[in-house]
Amino acid sequence: MMKNLLRTELCKAFRNGYFLASLALGILFVALSAWYEISLYYSDIGFLQQVRTVEEMGYVKYPLVPMSILYNSWIGGECVSVGYTLFFTLLPLLAVLPYGRSFSQEQKNGYLKVIIPRCGRTRYFASKWVATFLSGGVAVVLPLSLVSAGIYLYQGSVDLAAAWPYLLGGFAGGLLSGRVFTKVPVGWLRRGFGALLFYGGVRAVLAL
Repeated sequence: MMKNLLRTELCKAFRNGYFLASLALGILFVALSAWYEISLYYSDIGFLQQVRTVEEMGYVKYPLVPMSILYNSWIGGECVSVGYTLFFTLLPLLAVLPYGRSFSQEQKNGYLKVIIPRCGRTRYFASKWVATFLSGGVAVVLPLSLVSAGIYLYQGSVDLAAAWPYLLGGFAGGLLSGRVFTKVPVGWLRRGFGALLFYGGVRAVLAL
């Protein structure tokens, strides 16, 4: 019973126009930020090439040049574009929109009077919360993932020869972090990577 109920709620949460609208808006906002970063990147190419030429002549070292690639520019690293403002201002709405109003609708149309006697309150609310949580979290995380993946496939390479002088500190930090990383339980790592997903899901559930 619980599996069928959860499957039904997930289908309703992910196969509705509100979820698709939230996803489309999220992608649009992140894409606007990406467009700003792309334009900024290409406008700075001439300057970066000049700095690299000066570096090769031995006059100056500018450590940011090797890492000045398009993939290192993302919506969390800038705070001036329209896409950034819209995404983070409307993030709670993007999380709530997919399925946050489902409980209110089912209460008004009498669906609760039919489903709760058949499955019980606990199963109904548990499945409702899971579906709302996941739909809200995915609506927030998926646009970021899609746009970031697209930019990486377009231009994500680092010039190893130019970055080599600065890799020593990164290598030492990587060794230290690796030793610490192996001591962190896998469960905590999953919690860390799911932080944004959790935030979106909680905001969505609060709308019930």
